[in-house]
Amino acid sequence: MSEEEPAHNVINLFEGRTDVLTETLQQVLKKGGGGGNSGDMEARVKRLEDDMKEIKGDLKTLLKDTSEIKGKVSGLPSTWQIVGIVGAMLSIAIASGGIVFAAMRYFTTP
Repeated sequence: MSEEEPAHNVINLFEGRTDVLTETLQQVLKKGGGGGNSGDMEARVKRLEDDMKEIKGDLKTLLKDTSEIKGKVSGLPSTWQIVGIVGAMLSIAIASGGIVFAAMRYFTTP
């Protein structure tokens, strides 16, 4: 079978009916909201590209801010460190109170 001979098992539904194909294509294009043609497609794509540049810039800023926050959070004391600090402060307060109480008792006895 040569390249110019059509295959015997293929049927061309639009043979001689290109007007139907063109009309169907125009109907499909009109449903897409673009007015039936792609005349303003370049402007729409340009607008999308500009929006994507803005989104990428915002994303970079968010990633930078997130990494700064992670750095600050990693420098914060853990729960057990806070418990230890509070425990040490309570111990110092109790010990100081005991020393004051003992000093008062020592110096006020007749």
